[in-house]
Amino acid sequence: MTLGFRNIKLGKSSKDILIYDGPTPINIRQSLLDPNGPDYALCGIDGEFQHKGSVKGIKSSAGALVTPDGIRIHLKGKGKNKKAHAGKQNESNFFNILHEIIIKETPVNIIFVTPENKTKEYNGITDIVNDSHNTKLSSKSDFHLIKDDSVIPISLKGESSGFWGSEIKTFKAKIAPIIYNLILNNYIKMYRHPNNPSIWKINPPTIRIKLSDELAKDAIFGSDINEGNGLVVIQDFNENDECIKFEKDTSTIYIYCKEILSSLKDVNEHNYPWLIVTNHLGKPGLFNDTKYFEEPRRGIDLRSVTWNRAKSTKLEIIL
Repeated sequence: MTLGFRNIKLGKSSKDILIYDGPTPINIRQSLLDPNGPDYALCGIDGEFQHKGSVKGIKSSAGALVTPDGIRIHLKGKGKNKKAHAGKQNESNFFNILHEIIIKETPVNIIFVTPENKTKEYNGITDIVNDSHNTKLSSKSDFHLIKDDSVIPISLKGESSGFWGSEIKTFKAKIAPIIYNLILNNYIKMYRHPNNPSIWKINPPTIRIKLSDELAKDAIFGSDINEGNGLVVIQDFNENDECIKFEKDTSTIYIYCKEILSSLKDVNEHNYPWLIVTNHLGKPGLFNDTKYFEEPRRGIDLRSVTWNRAKSTKLEIIL
């Protein structure tokens, strides 16, 4: 098989292969499930994507494809100058640029602008606060824009993340009994991981669940970014980003974004949220209690993702 990457190296261990300068990790993960996707070079490799910390030897936050004989194919991205994707670095870049302007120029106006000239404007902003560590049930905001005594919640997503969030807390009570009944009726096979008996797996390895509009709102906006109160911003930001411009004469920060979402009507089919139930070694998961089985069964995760990530799964459930 020929892999379409410009830079492939062996790691320190004979079981590690490092891939540089390839497609973004999210596109590679999609390609494993969708041979018709944009990046299909790894589709023919038998293996399972694992995240950092879930398997010994995986140190990259992008994760690795692990084959049955233990070969780890690490995804290393395009180097230091690439734009940050969804995650802490993207959040940090966005926050640092805005915070520096706001503390010097307060109060400011902030206008989010898309390529289609769709805008969302917030006036009189005096501060920005990092809210990404908020563990409140169904909270989605990463930042709070402060205006007088009011708070405007902002959620930031990378352009290619394809991931709305981990939804164990939000949807476990609704989804766990459905999956349990499918297991009992043999539509889903559940078995112990062959190399780690404390972890359980399912087959099919990924199941998609179509959400009603009300549940889709919960997946995107949560309990804090209610429709009309706050914004979801889809954009990659680097450390000195030209997507953020300050106009001193009008005390206005213009933030140019791929997409902005303030209500479900802004969400196209590409970004519409689906739940996926999937194997994940690093997560306690859907059955990490004794409500359904005699002992907790770790390793089955529940996430909300975009349609592009969900569409290639074999089994679909409609709520």
